[in-house]
Amino acid sequence: MADTFVDFRSIAGGRNLLVLTAAPGDESLFCGGLIAEACARGRPPFVSVLTDGSRIDIPGLDDPTPAGIAAQHARQTMRATGILGVPDDWFLVLGLYDGTAPTSGARFDAVVNALALIMWRRDCEVAAVPWAADSRPNYAASHAVGRALVAHSGIGLVTYRTSNGVDGVDGALRLKPTPSLARRSAALAMHPHISSDFDEGYYPWL
Repeated sequence: MADTFVDFRSIAGGRNLLVLTAAPGDESLFCGGLIAEACARGRPPFVSVLTDGSRIDIPGLDDPTPAGIAAQHARQTMRATGILGVPDDWFLVLGLYDGTAPTSGARFDAVVNALALIMWRRDCEVAAVPWAADSRPNYAASHAVGRALVAHSGIGLVTYRTSNGVDGVDGALRLKPTPSLARRSAALAMHPHISSDFDEGYYPWL
């Protein structure tokens, strides 16, 4: 089944979004168009990054220690979300060490509770999280957080693809081109570790 191009409302239902990504840069690569379009419509999403990205090398970084890498990723992601239109106080790096994101237990519950509080404070009604087809630990944890938020707060859920052609899953919804989508390329440029582009795709469960 081919992808279908749709209006923003077909993906988010016209409701406020919380976008949870597994790693720095994912917000621009996998969700940049959605975030930019939401901001252009006056409904900026709250963007949260689950892990610190300390295992994702950054070309040319002066301080290639895990702490230096994590700090630079945080700065780059804040610049990227700003380009997409997200206010500074609508962005948060949760900062779990790369590769340690839990899918259960006390730390997992703490993440879910923190995001549930943010969603309540920011009037977010839909969570966008990685799809279930990606079994990498950080992505599986992010998906599990989304499912837990649905169970905890009764919100809507949108999953977004993080690779093409995995497990035969296709037929995603894609945004029709709009002027705001041009911001995505500029946001991607803030992340020098990203070397290839990607076609965003969404699976709403509203």
